[in-house]
Amino acid sequence: MDVDELFDKGLGPAERMRLIERRLTLGDGSTVTVWDVQAYPTGTGGWHEDADGYEDDRGGRFYRLPEARAEYQRHRWAPEPYVPPRSRLEPSPCPAEPGARHCGNCGAATAEPGGWMVASLGLACGVDCYSVLSDGRGAHDLRFH
Repeated sequence: MDVDELFDKGLGPAERMRLIERRLTLGDGSTVTVWDVQAYPTGTGGWHEDADGYEDDRGGRFYRLPEARAEYQRHRWAPEPYVPPRSRLEPSPCPAEPGARHCGNCGAATAEPGGWMVASLGLACGVDCYSVLSDGRGAHDLRFH
């Protein structure tokens, strides 16, 4: 049996797919060519035996190259969807006294040593909150105002 790997591509951050040509020798001495399309996890070297029971219903064995290529090309890179980072801290509620200064992003009633900063969309207690308030409303303003 002769094996040639024709193509190999990534499907995602931890998964790949390849198209393999196999030339098999039958019992009567004749040869037949088949094409396998296999999905496999990254880091296993591409062989299912290395993947600790990795099973995937994509791909398969094909007896005509155009069908194998169509199956291989049908699968595309699909990265994990972007999830914006969550704030580690919940914004503080508004101070009890009416009209008291507080940050529009984190809700802090005291400013960093540099003092209060006026951003495009609110009052900021520091550089990080200023950056957030320059692009949009802060977490405190969205939740409490």
